[in-house]
Amino acid sequence: MHLYSPGDRAIVTTLGAVGLLTLLIAIVNYVNLATARAGLRAREVAMRKVLGGTRRSLIRQFLGEALATVAVAALIGLALAEIALPFINALGGTTLAIRYVGWDGVVLPLVLLVLGIALVAGLYPAFVLSGFRPAAVLASTRAPGGGRSGTRLRSALVVVQFAIAIAFAIATGVMLKQTEHIRDADLGFRRDGLMIVRSLMTGGIDSPQRAAILRSLAAAPGVTGVTVANNAPGDQSTTNFSGYSRAGASGSKISLMDVGTGRDYFRVYGARLVAGRLFDVAHADDRGLLTLAERKRAGPNVVINRTAVTALGFASPAAALGQAINDGERDSTIIGIVDDLRFRSPRDAVTPVAYTYNTVDILSPFAAVRYAGRDAKTMMAALEAAWKRVVPSVPFEARSVEDNLYQRYYKADAQRSRLFTIGAVLAILIGCIGLYGLAAFDTARRVKEIGIRKTLGASTAEVLRLLIGQFLRPVILANLVAWPLAYVAMQRWLGGFDDRIALSPLFFVGASFAAALIASGTVFGQAWRVARAEPARALRHE
Repeated sequence: MHLYSPGDRAIVTTLGAVGLLTLLIAIVNYVNLATARAGLRAREVAMRKVLGGTRRSLIRQFLGEALATVAVAALIGLALAEIALPFINALGGTTLAIRYVGWDGVVLPLVLLVLGIALVAGLYPAFVLSGFRPAAVLASTRAPGGGRSGTRLRSALVVVQFAIAIAFAIATGVMLKQTEHIRDADLGFRRDGLMIVRSLMTGGIDSPQRAAILRSLAAAPGVTGVTVANNAPGDQSTTNFSGYSRAGASGSKISLMDVGTGRDYFRVYGARLVAGRLFDVAHADDRGLLTLAERKRAGPNVVINRTAVTALGFASPAAALGQAINDGERDSTIIGIVDDLRFRSPRDAVTPVAYTYNTVDILSPFAAVRYAGRDAKTMMAALEAAWKRVVPSVPFEARSVEDNLYQRYYKADAQRSRLFTIGAVLAILIGCIGLYGLAAFDTARRVKEIGIRKTLGASTAEVLRLLIGQFLRPVILANLVAWPLAYVAMQRWLGGFDDRIALSPLFFVGASFAAALIASGTVFGQAWRVARAEPARALRHE
């Protein structure tokens, strides 16, 4: 049932992919460091073979070492997961718990995970190490280092892990920016200083009581306006749609949502008038004071939104003014056009709306209260007191627009972005740890080479550029893999939003620059130490 929602399915799939790809980066690190260190164990392998060790026994030994390493890492990881789980639950709005027994226990999956990772991570290094020939190793003055093919393999693996890390960084930047955008986007109305009273639609409250409640709310300290309608930001009590067409026009009808509004609806919400005028009690044609029966005999004036203008085929808002639209029974005259009011999720397209003026018979209404000069908590208490003066037996329910929209539509995306950010940071961190280990090992092997270069006149800066450039090259090449993957993934993710940001090149350039900077900082310490070493110390080493 939880995964019934496509959004929930997507986040579980996404976070699962993040976990697997982060684990892949760690496996790449193990393979990289194990094969890089293979040269140091070459003579050990040769001696074991001379003394009767078979390749099969050596493979078992090296796989056993990988299994022991992964098992220790799993225990540490499980402890870290226990420690981190409260923070993950707080950031992601989840109630996850680790269970050790039962069908949903963690023990069996963890054992299978350890065995699988040990096999995947240890198999290739085991075959490389066990494949050394004793005679060649013992006759050589240098331990084998894998040669050019080994170096290329390690560079390719660095490309893979940093491609994943850079793709994560790009995706994180896009998700955080989109989350910020939908939080701050122009919704067509002022969401600050606005309360929605949902309890007005409670059954048992008759029309005279509703009128008395509205007067009581309007008299509360700090209130600057009160209105009613059968929709509100984050809420919709009606799904009434009517098929409208331009009067006298043939063809299919356009479905517009019918929204009944009370006095000062557009003023209280702070909606922007694009053309024409808004409803007014002074205009009898607005039908503002007529009963439902009277309104059925004559079509009321309507105000429509921008989306309805386009849907009805008008060239511009000005062209729609004064035009009649027909719902199959009666003609209604368009007297005004307002900007789209986005009351629903940013993932949903704005609906074409026809607003009618109704001060008598709005069914299941929401009250909207505009206030100023007070904080939300104080205002809520004042409105509740005003409510209880009229209908003390009916529970008061209200929420600020910010809370209503955030809880219903924005909170989930914000939580998912935070969880994804955690995964991306871990992926980049693990990639940098592997790069640091590889840099430490490789620079240690090149001490003599650096000494000769400095003896022949190379400066510290030139040696530094050489070493950092060597490790930076695969990181830069990783962009060729990361950019297309991130572009396709983020295009699909952003495609789920009707209100979305543009996929700017700055996300890609910024993530790549940050990755290069982090990678440079990771290897700088090792490179600086070797580049600054005195040539004599390096050359007398052997």
